[in-house]
Amino acid sequence: MSVLAKTSLLSAVTLTAIGISAAHTQMPSMSRGVLISSTPLLGAPAGASAYLMRYQSLGVGRQRNQVTGVIIVPNGQVPQGGREVVAWAHGTSGVAQSCAPSQSNQLFLSIAGLNAMLANGYAVVATDYAGLGTPGPHPYLAGDGAAYSVLDSIRAAREFG
Repeated sequence: MSVLAKTSLLSAVTLTAIGISAAHTQMPSMSRGVLISSTPLLGAPAGASAYLMRYQSLGVGRQRNQVTGVIIVPNGQVPQGGREVVAWAHGTSGVAQSCAPSQSNQLFLSIAGLNAMLANGYAVVATDYAGLGTPGPHPYLAGDGAAYSVLDSIRAAREFG
């Protein structure tokens, strides 16, 4: 594994015990990290599948909001006990709704170490953050809202299984 991939793994949040299945839709609730919907995406790396997901989170002032992101999973049987999840938190990509990484045709190339993480059985989740990919303002540099978006993306990923 490359140094860059090791760095990504070490700096990412990992959780255990998720399984991954096909597209999923659920009515929204008020709980953080609830997966609202998921849609298969084209262009995932070889040997993997990707899904655009929408999930519940909190933003600035602890206001409830919906956030989009992408989950990328290795194809094949889910290990007993589920897959570990790596959360990738992107840097600045803009502040308009259209700047969401999930809307970029370069997303899979921009996640350092993605192929290595998938080859090692990890699921990788990439939040767009609030306001990127969903209506409303993007609270740029609002630490709490960004942190909630990342943590709640992991919670939403766990609902796939």
